[in-house]
Amino acid sequence: MEDYKAILPYVKKKAQGTVAIFQRRDSRELFNEDARLVADQLLMSDVGVRTYFLDNAELTVLSLNKVQLNRVIRDLLLVLRCRVEIYEEDISGKGFEVTAKGDLTHYDDFKDIVEGCVELSELSTLMAVRMYSDNMKGEEENKITAVFCNPHDMRITVAEFADTPNFSHLSECIQIMVPRQCLLFKGDRDANMKAFIQLETALRRPNLPYTVIDYSPKDMDKIKEEFVASATGLDSIKLDTGNGFFFRAPLREEKAITRQKYEIVDIKRSYGVIFVTKELKSVSAESAGVMKKYNELQKQLTQKVVEIAVKQAGNLQGLNDIIALIDVLVAFSTISIESSGGYIRPELLEAGTGVFDLKECRHPVIELKDDMEYIPNDIELSYESKDGKVSGPRFAVITGANMGGKSTYLRSAGLSVIMGQMGCFVPCESARFSIIDGIYTRVGASDYQCSGVSTFMAEMMDCVAILDAAKPTSLVLVDELGRGTSTYDGFSLAWGVADHILNKIGCFCLFATHYHEMSLLKEKFPNDVVNLKVDTFTGKDGEITFLYKIVEGLAERSFGLNIANTLKFPEKIMIDAKKILNFLETNSWENADEIDPLLNEKAQAVKEEELNELIKKIKEEVGKISDPGEMKKKILEMTRLVA
Repeated sequence: MEDYKAILPYVKKKAQGTVAIFQRRDSRELFNEDARLVADQLLMSDVGVRTYFLDNAELTVLSLNKVQLNRVIRDLLLVLRCRVEIYEEDISGKGFEVTAKGDLTHYDDFKDIVEGCVELSELSTLMAVRMYSDNMKGEEENKITAVFCNPHDMRITVAEFADTPNFSHLSECIQIMVPRQCLLFKGDRDANMKAFIQLETALRRPNLPYTVIDYSPKDMDKIKEEFVASATGLDSIKLDTGNGFFFRAPLREEKAITRQKYEIVDIKRSYGVIFVTKELKSVSAESAGVMKKYNELQKQLTQKVVEIAVKQAGNLQGLNDIIALIDVLVAFSTISIESSGGYIRPELLEAGTGVFDLKECRHPVIELKDDMEYIPNDIELSYESKDGKVSGPRFAVITGANMGGKSTYLRSAGLSVIMGQMGCFVPCESARFSIIDGIYTRVGASDYQCSGVSTFMAEMMDCVAILDAAKPTSLVLVDELGRGTSTYDGFSLAWGVADHILNKIGCFCLFATHYHEMSLLKEKFPNDVVNLKVDTFTGKDGEITFLYKIVEGLAERSFGLNIANTLKFPEKIMIDAKKILNFLETNSWENADEIDPLLNEKAQAVKEEELNELIKKIKEEVGKISDPGEMKKKILEMTRLVA
């Protein structure tokens, strides 16, 4: 907080429309209204914004990283068109000084950041204006000639028009073209200049750019003091160093300056009288010469640095590769050591040996969540017994409730393989698997609307890629294939893909699905398929508890209604849904009219069909009996069936 106290005076005295950025050590910070401006209009986020209370006043601070800093400077200059000043700690370490500054018209200090931007080419239009009038003819209108030039596309536009005394047309023209600079020619002395003064003040720009660095000779203050002492009648005077050195005094001092025979450079109503002395002119010329030599030497040194760097390019690239490798290895070490569950070194076997055995496997990302107690699972597709024989299934059909952990189970297997073969420890109690040549997945429901690819089309494209590329030494992960189409079509495709993987490819595969009929693959491939399910507990009130444990077996159902009930679906919806589910699972048409009129119509049609079949059967049975007593007995028996 003490550091911020030293910064506050600089924040308070900055000019209106200027954004100040303070760099100290490794931090880059903006304060108060500057922080809110950048956070709200450029970053569109409050990430990095902090609020403190300093001396009973609220202080808003926004911290930027290096990438954000360049983007913010560029957008402040080109989009918001603010003036930007960069403050850094001075040599004493107790204060700050401006080390870079600029705006849209003069951005030499930010040339590396700004140049090359598309926005700059759009804002690079230069403008020249000449204004005159013909008072001899009694005209009140001003004649305007305006020339616009964009150096990026070498386009020149010339416009001549008559303007009102208030220069409304010229103002509108400037607002549309948004020139970066404007050159004003001195027009007819008789022209109506009164309304033009404010426009001229806003558009007038110095002819020279800002100097690369601030340069102030030691004798500048002495010259200023001597001049003020000798210039009788001057109440106040300032030294400006924007483009060379010159003095500035209020307009009321114009006559006093003229009497002293000093050279008046310019007179501006809002700026004052700009003038120079012979001594100041000499010092300014000397300063310009020094700066020219400085820039030449700087250019030579830059060229030498580039030449040396080019010669060492190969070594630098090699160093870059080494640093990148070290960075990856350090990341592997960090995640392996800092994990609460512990990482182990996997045992990798030769490709094709058919072993995939992960004990107590975890998801490396999900387990890092706060307040997370992760429940690990074993993933055994094939394993090697003590006598060295490889046995066990290579294809697992996983069924069970939504949100029960099926997708996490698949992802845990894939991530463990990738991490292990990269050279990293894996989040398991033990891991032993054959080298996998490729992991092929169909996970998640996604589409690509911009490319005209629907969810089902995306599924099919992934399946085609899997069937074409997968080999016996691959790992295939499929999560709920066929969800993008009808139930029958989806199940047919899921069965066909699974059958092809088992028959033709023969690789390891984890196949999560809600089609419980997929468990019949176990009967067709008894030695190669295992049925797994997500273990759950259902209470008396129908509320489901996820145990997040994958066990052998087949899930009885998907528990979709239980999950909906847990999420507090409206009671009326849940009652109707349970009736329809019972109707579909039991194929019972009783009380169908309580569910939906359309289902009632279907029920009546079924009942009528069943009755016709029964009458036909009675006729056939009675026609076979000749004894009247037996016939009466049979009719009574068949009638009871109808009732």
